[in-house]
Amino acid sequence: MNSRPLFLNLKPRTRDDAIRNLRGFSKDYGEKYRSNPPASFEACPAPTIQINKCLGWTRLDGELVWELLRKRRLFPPRDLTERLPWYFAMVYAFVPEGPHRTEVILSQYDFYYLAGFVCAPFKKDNWRGSGILVDFSDLTLPFASRRQWSEMLYGRRDEKDGIISLREGRIEAGDSETKTEAGTQ
Repeated sequence: MNSRPLFLNLKPRTRDDAIRNLRGFSKDYGEKYRSNPPASFEACPAPTIQINKCLGWTRLDGELVWELLRKRRLFPPRDLTERLPWYFAMVYAFVPEGPHRTEVILSQYDFYYLAGFVCAPFKKDNWRGSGILVDFSDLTLPFASRRQWSEMLYGRRDEKDGIISLREGRIEAGDSETKTEAGTQ
C-alpha cells in the first residue's frame, strides 16, 4: 500500500460515510481526497493490515464438488440449482493456526470498519495465526443490500462490545471456545 496518508472520515456512521471511506483507498479517489478532502475527512497514515494472500483461481470438477457436498451432508446454496461440469474457486495462501493476539485482531477490525465493511461477530475459526481473517464472508461491503449492510451492525469493535471480550488478558469468542493467552506468539 502507498505510504502517503489516506484521507478518511475517522468516525464513519452511515452508509454514505462508509462508501466515501472505501473510495478513499482507491487510486482515483485517494488522490482527489488528498488534494481536496471532504470536510469531515482527516489525514491518517496508511494502515498496517495482514490480508491473506490470494494465489489466484482454480477450476474444480463439478461431479467431485457435488459428491463432496453429499458426503459432508451439506446442502448446496439455494441459488445453485443446476449442476455444472466445473466450478471456479479462489485459492489463498495457507495461514497456520496460532495464538490469537487481541491487538492484532482489533487492528484488523478497525481497518475493515474504516474501509466501510460491516464485520460479522468474532468467530475464532475464521481467524488464523496471530489474527488474520481467512473467511472473507465475514465482511459485507457498503454496496450490499440494506438487509446485508446495516448501520445498526456497522461500528468499531472493542474489548467491551461482547463480540471480542477481554477478561484477564484472554481472548474469548462469543461461545464457549478455549481461551488463548493474548500477547503470546
